[in-house]
Amino acid sequence: MVFSSKKFALLAVVLLASCLGCTPRENHKQAENIVADNASASSAASKLPEDIDGVWVSKKYLLSLKANKTPFAANPESFEINREEERFTWTNFHESYWREIYSSGVENDHYFMVVSQPEDPDTSAGYVAFAIEEGELNFIEGEIAEQIDEPFIKIPSSLPQYANTLLLAGKYKDAKGNHYEFSEEGTATWPNLRFSYELVLDSSEAGCPYVSTDLKDADGNPKRFGYTWQADSLLIYEIVEGGDFPISCASKPYLQLTKE
Repeated sequence: MVFSSKKFALLAVVLLASCLGCTPRENHKQAENIVADNASASSAASKLPEDIDGVWVSKKYLLSLKANKTPFAANPESFEINREEERFTWTNFHESYWREIYSSGVENDHYFMVVSQPEDPDTSAGYVAFAIEEGELNFIEGEIAEQIDEPFIKIPSSLPQYANTLLLAGKYKDAKGNHYEFSEEGTATWPNLRFSYELVLDSSEAGCPYVSTDLKDADGNPKRFGYTWQADSLLIYEIVEGGDFPISCASKPYLQLTKE
């Protein structure tokens, strides 16, 4: 039997409403049944709150950024919800995935989503429950994030860009009075040098925090710079080979900057 998108949307609502009070396992089975019956729901994410759209980041990670001034002190887990595209995208900046949102709503005083891999909706449907209170989102159940029962906070941009505003963005000078600037948009302006850059949040191959730039090294590869904070000084390092990690900072910084 073939359903129109409007008829299927009505069917999904009826099926989900009939499962109020179900156990988590029953809810998960109901999610599988909905997707298996028809995989073309209309406005599947329409029942989520409007302010859920955007990028959400682990609160622990944001606190770590501010306290430690490094992106490598905690797990940079982040996800984005797009109701218009009915898409949930997750990343820890080493791995990532996305899921389609097939249905959503409110149940037992919390929100839920039925999500699935678009290439395999019949067998990959999953039920995700979460709560939002005072601007913090907590996943209650569902294997969709690494941190369950831990708050996520919405930020106004991508996590690399937001981390840049916390760690690097600003105007600086060196001991000779030369001026340096890192913009919130990711443009560095140094004496006789200007380039775009992005903070790298994946620490799997790095021994120090670093940025990737649109500059090229002698082999034509993107040039990288390491950085650390020492008290009120921002130290900039060359990235070298032969260290303890594939991406290592030189033993000594070649720039020491202080904020203007």
